Amino acid sequence: MQSSQIHGSLEDEAERLHEKAERAGRAQNVEQRVSIAKKDIRRVTSALADLNQSIRDLHFYTGILTEVFDQPQPAQVDDATGRALGVVDITDEELLEEADEGRLMSIKDDIDQAEDAINDAKATVQEEIDGHVERWQDDINSARELDRIISGGNSEFSQVLYNMDNFLTSDIDNPTNNPSGLASRWERLKASWDEEGGKQGWEAFKSEYDLSDSTVRKLRKFTEQKSVNLSEFTVDNLEEIKQVSDLESAIKLRIDSS
Repeated sequence: MQSSQIHGSLEDEAERLHEKAERAGRAQNVEQRVSIAKKDIRRVTSALADLNQSIRDLHFYTGILTEVFDQPQPAQVDDATGRALGVVDITDEELLEEADEGRLMSIKDDIDQAEDAINDAKATVQEEIDGHVERWQDDINSARELDRIISGGNSEFSQVLYNMDNFLTSDIDNPTNNPSGLASRWERLKASWDEEGGKQGWEAFKSEYDLSDSTVRKLRKFTEQKSVNLSEFTVDNLEEIKQVSDLESAIKLRIDSS
């Protein structure tokens, strides 16, 4: 009888230990699932933050293209933005539900693909902006060469050229700026540029004063070296130079100091 009681007690104890082990296993499994879900949620949250920043950057550069340079928005921008808005339109409750089902990484993949589309659209917009910047910088560099001859690079127009160059190389590439404000500043800079007429570069200067290619080529040497020998100018070159009072004065100073 005593042996039977002991046997029964051992069986009961074994059952209790088994149930305890199962509870511990379930608890450990729950803890692991919670830990994985937390990591997945952090990854998704980080991906959403990156996507949000990319959308803001795209909005900025699109504003530069449309407001500063007055160009149409590429269709790719609307497509990418629509795709991005589709994946970010998810509530916290939905995130938790997807985490519980272990589907968060699928959502992250969708977010990553949407960000790729946004970045591709941004690259397209930036490429168009770069084209406008390059054309303007060619004109600015040409005008700067001419300004260095006429004024030694110390005129009011020199400051205008500096401001335009800084605007194109720095201001329009800083997403903390406002595209509308930049557009207003660019209009003012272009107005100052327009006021200079024939000083806007060699082609405009050549046309306004009817200069020959030969004279312009020799004048441009003054931007590369401090002096040019008088013998390098033909009589026709000098006659053309004399027709431009500011230019004649500048050239005299250069030659006399050689």
